[in-house]
Amino acid sequence: MNNLSVTTILLIINVVVFIVGNLLEKTFNINEHFALYSVFSSNFQPYQFLTYMFLHANMFHIFSNMIGLWSFGRILEQTLGAKRFLILYFVCGVGAAGINMCMSYLEVKKLEDVAAAYQKNPNYDDFLHFIRKQAPEYDNKYVKDISEKYEESINNPTEYAKYQLLTKDAVKIIAAKKRDFSPSLVGASGAVMGVILAFALLYPNLEMMLLFPPMPVKAKYMIFFYIGIEIYAIYANQVDDNVAHFAHIGGMIFSLILIKLIWKMKVIQ
Repeated sequence: MNNLSVTTILLIINVVVFIVGNLLEKTFNINEHFALYSVFSSNFQPYQFLTYMFLHANMFHIFSNMIGLWSFGRILEQTLGAKRFLILYFVCGVGAAGINMCMSYLEVKKLEDVAAAYQKNPNYDDFLHFIRKQAPEYDNKYVKDISEKYEESINNPTEYAKYQLLTKDAVKIIAAKKRDFSPSLVGASGAVMGVILAFALLYPNLEMMLLFPPMPVKAKYMIFFYIGIEIYAIYANQVDDNVAHFAHIGGMIFSLILIKLIWKMKVIQ
């Protein structure tokens, strides 16, 4: 192992953990213990800020992360040295988790504030707005049935009051679920995005061959493309988007801080 690079060792650990996790899936859920859970969850443990980086959701997830680690990590490790490269990797990974955790907390806090405001003044329009804007994943048949009956009862004070109570309960339940059941975080993406940004900062004019599409592009343009995708995804906020975009941005932020502000490294190529 002494002759192996840090990049290679990290890659091996990730692949081994992925294989072992799949082999033990029926007897031991590795994600339940080592994925990073929200601070609101009873499953949260501080050590998960480190362990989550070595878990991956599926084959595509680990493949894309390991390709990124291998492609950029090898050169970057030669430039930084093994010690600094390892520091960069873990600082970006932990920083990514911290940023993602903070954004999740703010999202839940905002939801709770909106839910509390609705409790004080429940009405049909605000109920629809709450569901569609704050928790669209709960726009299911149950909620739609309440909405339809709520709207139909507008001219019937007794029925309208009944559905006001129902929607107050629904909003309260949704806010509680969002607080207690935040999705867990897995993957080396935050750390790898930090590695990629560090590479682009040090080698902005070095051309890299993309996989999709297979064409050469300078590192500085490639990183702008990645950042643009992350910002757009955060803005779009698609319900079925399970990618932790804030973690990716967080990894890049901590990479920038290390490379430019702490280590004060200059462009190499």
